This record gives sequence, structure tokens and C-alpha cells, in this order.
Amino acid sequence: MPMMQRPEATVPSAVARPALERAVLEEAAGWLVRVREGALDAAESQALTQWLEVSEQHRRAWALAQEMAGRFDKVPPELALPVLRTRGRQRRQAVGALAVLMAVGLGVVAVRRQPGWQSDYATATGERRSLVLEDGSLLELNTRTAVDIRFDAQQRLVWLHEGEILIQTGPDALAGGIHRPFRVGTPQGSVRALGTRFSVRLLDGDAVQVAVFEKAVEVEPVTAMTRPVRVEARQQTRWSQRQAEPVQPVADNLDAWTRGILAVVDMRMADFLEEIGRYHAGYISCDAAVADLRVTGSYRLDDVALSLQSLAGSHPVQVRFLSRYLVRVSSVA
Repeated sequence: MPMMQRPEATVPSAVARPALERAVLEEAAGWLVRVREGALDAAESQALTQWLEVSEQHRRAWALAQEMAGRFDKVPPELALPVLRTRGRQRRQAVGALAVLMAVGLGVVAVRRQPGWQSDYATATGERRSLVLEDGSLLELNTRTAVDIRFDAQQRLVWLHEGEILIQTGPDALAGGIHRPFRVGTPQGSVRALGTRFSVRLLDGDAVQVAVFEKAVEVEPVTAMTRPVRVEARQQTRWSQRQAEPVQPVADNLDAWTRGILAVVDMRMADFLEEIGRYHAGYISCDAAVADLRVTGSYRLDDVALSLQSLAGSHPVQVRFLSRYLVRVSSVA
């Protein structure tokens, strides 16, 4: 199959957001360092909340800072922690360096997110959306998701810029008897639907996950030299630009988000908080003392605060809401 071209956004109503100001990035970087240290008192937590409420620029910069925090988690501690623990002049220099990384070094993040501001359809943090496409296919967008839709005489293409989608393909009733393949495109490769219901999610580290709930799909990494990988119903796989991992059984209730539920079985507390944090417009910190606790249950995605409160009722943890944006999960004193 020839390499799939990423579609250009052509929606007339789409308006690009202005670039983030350097001063705002530096402020967000400063807050990132302080939050990661766990040193915010009640007054500082309130100050951060007020800072976030000033403008959309502040909230966007904070979202980028959170992505930075996630990337530091993947850096060896001996490299990452000295940057986050500096003081005085060195700390000011570190904050400036972080701001530069947010603006330049992590430019790939900004580039990946920018299409979401101009894409055909997008969701904000905590938002989910259902659409019926012109061929009758059902498209569901999870939190922080952006897609472009390109249907023409040769194909039906959904380009996933970021986030997660679930698709129930239709019979292509408008094609006049001509079969147009249905594909989901990503920078890492494509998924071809074979009359199916399936989900596709962009993961950290430039990986993609596909899960099939009905029928089958074919996965083709963009630079793979082998045949496409067929994934059958109740199977899932992950892939990068070069190769797909071995097919595995689909995790139970992986599509529960379409019903507004996060259902987990024996998940690490830290992983659970990271997952439910996708639906929270703020930052949820997890103390190391509780990171390896196991979580099993069903949690509402439309009320993350309530879900976290119920977590505290069923696990030996303390959930502190420092503000509407900041939440800290720690051991019970």
C-alpha cells in the first residue's frame, strides 16, 4: 500500500490559537518545579489555581508542563531530579531551561497538539463526543482527542492527531456500490477496518494501541517491510513506525470509557491515577508510598473528584484536594 498522506485541515471555522508567550511558559515551568517538589502549601495551591484561571494561555501552558512532567518520569532519576531540585540562581536558570524545552525541545508535542486546535473534530480534557459519519459509521472521541475526516471516491480516512477513538464502521451506503476501504491513519502507520468495531489510541513514546471488539482489522506500520498484521476480535496490539508487537487478548472493559466509566482490574495505583488524570483538568500527584497499591473497580469519568473520593473509601489512601486543579494522593497518616 502506498504511504498514506496526512490530510490537511481545511475546515473554514478553524482558527489557530496564538503561540504561547515565553513569560507564560516560564511561569508554568516554575509551577511545574514547585508541584513536583510537593512543596505547595494552601496559599500556594490557591495561587496556582488563580494563575490557571487568568487565561486560556495559562491553562495551555500548564497542560504542556504536565506533558513535560510525564516525560521527566521516563528519564533516569540521576538525570531528571537535579534539574527539579535546584535552588536560588540555579533554580531560576533551570526554570528558564524548562521553558525553552517546552517551547523548543518538546516542539514535537506542540506540533502534534496544534492540529487539534484546527482539526475537523476535537475534544477537551474530560470531554467525550459521538459522531455519525456520512457513510453511517459511528465515531466516538475520548478525552483530549483530535481527528480529521477525509472521505473521497477512493477511501474513507480518519486521521488521528492525538487521543483515542472508537469506530463502528458502516456499510458505505453512499459509495454507489464501489467499496472504499476504511482506514485510521496515524504518524506510526494505519489501521484498515474489515467490517468491525475497534479502538485506536496514541500512546506516549510514539506508540499506538489498537483493540478489536468485533470482526478484524489489519495494522500496517509506516516503515514495515512485512505483511500487515491481522488483529481479530477480542485481540489487541501496539505498534511503532517499524513493527507491531505480538497480538494479545483485549483487556476487559477497555471500551468502558464510551459509557463514561474507567474499569480497572489489579492496576497499580500510580498507573490508575495517570489514566484517570487524562480526564482531569489539573494535576494528580501520587506519593511513592502508595504507588504500588492495586486498584480494582469502576470509576465515573464525568466526575473525577467523586471517583477519587470513592477511591479513598476503598483503599488505604488519603486524597487531598489542594484546589480544583491540584490533587494529592498519599498514604493514610
